[in-house]
Amino acid sequence: MILSRTLCLGVFLSLGSVLGDELPRPRFVVLGQQGVGKSSISNALFGFDNTASSKIQRKQSPFKIGHGLKSKTQLTTFSTGQWLGRGANVTVVDTPGFKDTKDAAFVEELTSVLGDEIPEIDSFLIVYKYKDRFTAPFKRTLNMIAKMFGDIWPNVAIVVNFWDGDQVHKNERAMNGVTEETYKKELQTTFRKQIRSLNHDVPVVFLDSHYSRNDQAEVNFFQSQATRLYRAVTKMPPFECVKRADIGKKMKNNKGKAAKQRKKSLRRQRKLKEKVKVLTMIVQNTQEMVSYYQSHCPGVTPGCKWGEWGEWGSCVEGKRSRRRPKKIGEGNDCEGEETETEEGCVEVESDNWLEGTDNVAYVFGGRLTTEGGEAEAVVLSGSADCKAPAFPAWRQRMTAAYAPGQGIMACGGLTSGGVPSDECWTFTEENKVWAQAPNSGTPLSSAVSSWYKGEFWMLGGTSAKEDDKPKLYKQKMVAEAMKFNPGTQTWSVLIDQFLVEPVQGACMVNIEDPEAGETLVLTGGTDKKIQFDKKVAGKKATYMYNDAKPSWQFLPLLKIARASHSCSVATIGGSLGIVVAGGSNDGDSVEFLDWDEKKKWMKIPRMSRQRGIGPGMAFIRGKLSMIGGYTWPEPVNDVEMFDSDEDKWIVDSKNQEKRFNHAALTVPAALLPQCPLLPMIQFDFNQDL
Repeated sequence: MILSRTLCLGVFLSLGSVLGDELPRPRFVVLGQQGVGKSSISNALFGFDNTASSKIQRKQSPFKIGHGLKSKTQLTTFSTGQWLGRGANVTVVDTPGFKDTKDAAFVEELTSVLGDEIPEIDSFLIVYKYKDRFTAPFKRTLNMIAKMFGDIWPNVAIVVNFWDGDQVHKNERAMNGVTEETYKKELQTTFRKQIRSLNHDVPVVFLDSHYSRNDQAEVNFFQSQATRLYRAVTKMPPFECVKRADIGKKMKNNKGKAAKQRKKSLRRQRKLKEKVKVLTMIVQNTQEMVSYYQSHCPGVTPGCKWGEWGEWGSCVEGKRSRRRPKKIGEGNDCEGEETETEEGCVEVESDNWLEGTDNVAYVFGGRLTTEGGEAEAVVLSGSADCKAPAFPAWRQRMTAAYAPGQGIMACGGLTSGGVPSDECWTFTEENKVWAQAPNSGTPLSSAVSSWYKGEFWMLGGTSAKEDDKPKLYKQKMVAEAMKFNPGTQTWSVLIDQFLVEPVQGACMVNIEDPEAGETLVLTGGTDKKIQFDKKVAGKKATYMYNDAKPSWQFLPLLKIARASHSCSVATIGGSLGIVVAGGSNDGDSVEFLDWDEKKKWMKIPRMSRQRGIGPGMAFIRGKLSMIGGYTWPEPVNDVEMFDSDEDKWIVDSKNQEKRFNHAALTVPAALLPQCPLLPMIQFDFNQDL
């Protein structure tokens, strides 16, 4: 006998005296996108025949099934019955399919049963249709469920549906090199790559909800796979479901963030519309000019030649394009296409180039311990074949910056003898080797730098030696700011009193402002000596500089005074802004300034490691990462990555890098002479394997 219940908002169909915690176990929650066969799988696990021609037989099935992408399940329902129709009693919860939108509505519907009515379950069965794609909405909904309910992955099993178990289909798959084992590995790898909080291989079974009862091979295959599923689930720990009220609080918080993002989106749309108006006017003016010359210069046909290719555009649905302009010239050399398209890119949620998935972290210089030890150059990339070019001379507390089209420039720092240096080096994509650049003429360490308007700007720092007394550090602060022009290969000093106040150990980034363009942002710093056994005496001050207002403008104060910290431009919660981390007595703290608003620095989740002095920050394959840093009694070894989906820092077990006072730069893998990357896996199961 099968007992069932349907629950929705304000509706309760009585199941007599049976309570949620008395329902038979194991308890399965069936999840998946629309049209993958969740309800038919649920019926099959109870032993019902989804291929039955009789309407009477089909009506006996506890869960209604649809056809194609048309879902019959609109509400979360559950039933109890015997496993495969003859085994132990179990509970199966059938859910509506994931939609492309309305994740919050889906989670709210799911909690109409889980939590308050069924306090514990044993497994989430994610039904995945054979040859389906791992889509962005699918990933988003899974992350939403995990964010609301907690870590579901120790209780997840993947059910591949519509995997025909007969010999004919088995032979067809074998001809294409597809077996249960190969497909399972591909799915497990895809889930681990797409879901950052998943760090183990989830169980995968292969079922066909519409298998033929007349084919003994299909019957045997289904039963063997279902048995594997049952055994896997019985080994899983009970999962305690979050109550509806608690989910409501989380969703309310998320809705507030979503409303904020919608307002920002509307502002961006208005700005884009204004730009479109300007471009439309330019096109109209150009057309008028063309018409004028056509009427005044009859019989004259201008030639054509191609201009240089523009930059690649953003990746959309696995494709990106670039274009080249047609220019007026002699002859007719405009053969070929105006647009070039390539496939295989990975779509990202940000236009910030730092967050591209082909970028790696190039780390060089720095100390291994407080007593010394010279750290070698490394590349953090997830690829064992990616090699780091050795830096020409060991330095700590040097300043370095990279920009597309410019390459890397690194200057100053303390030598192995603890003496500040004025030496500089460059590393470009054309040469792919470090080359000596003109010396700055000012020996210093702990300066900040960034590329700005095609020039390398270097600000602040100190000319003090490492063993100088603390009092000398303040006396030897470098008050001037310099810039290097790579075209003329010359240094020049910026205007007097350029800096608001001399600092060392600050952090600076270049962020693209929608109105002012390139903008330098300077954060924190100190005018005191940074000592291992003393508190970090940092500053809360932050400033910005751009050509719109060619002087430093005040920004909101940091919440925590920082020096010898790290910073980067990053997208947090869908907003582009500036992240600062470490470099304080509260060394695991992280702050974020939303660049659109510029109202206040907001605390974001703490790191799991204290990084009080000299950490590095860079992106590794699109993930914001913290590298090294020192907190008594020794440097930090673990690399941490910020998981934007989970809104937390996760220790990257694949990368460890023990050092501090080093340079850590985000660079494209193509910049380095030997850095082949494994592709960011984004399987398309609609294609033949």
